[in-house]
Amino acid sequence: MRIGEIAKLTGLNISNIRFYERKGLLCPEREEDSKYRDYTEADVLRVKEIMLYRKMGISIETIYLLINKQVNQKDVLLRQQKILQDEIRNLKGSMELCQMLLRDGNLEVKENQIDQYLDYVHQEEEKGVGFAKVEELLEDITEYTREGILSWNPIRVWLYKQSWTSVVFTLFFGG
Repeated sequence: MRIGEIAKLTGLNISNIRFYERKGLLCPEREEDSKYRDYTEADVLRVKEIMLYRKMGISIETIYLLINKQVNQKDVLLRQQKILQDEIRNLKGSMELCQMLLRDGNLEVKENQIDQYLDYVHQEEEKGVGFAKVEELLEDITEYTREGILSWNPIRVWLYKQSWTSVVFTLFFGG
């Protein structure tokens, strides 16, 4: 079957299917004389499998590993479940903060109230409540230091952009 047919059967657009092919998730046969892709029912099933994993927020790279049996599906699903639980927890804290400001009628937060709300956030975080991650600062620091101390080592710039390494970087290099 042609790419348009697989697109209709799966509900994806053609560019998504080509993207999955470029990433090595799909490998349709090619017709010898025309070089057209020839998708099979197995390819349709593979696209649906990819869609299922993507709907869970699993990365393309991890899907590649799953499809090629390089990682254990149960381990990946348990890890993804933990990631999603953390995201939900963070969203709940952020939602409560929004509701608090709406409830208090503080749509234009005054200078003296900002500290009260930030104190609330800090207290809630100490109880284990999560809030939206604030990573713009790390990106700004990286942007500003690209011409400075970090410019000589692109690996440091890349590492510094990674949220999990920023703390380690700061501890060891005095960021």
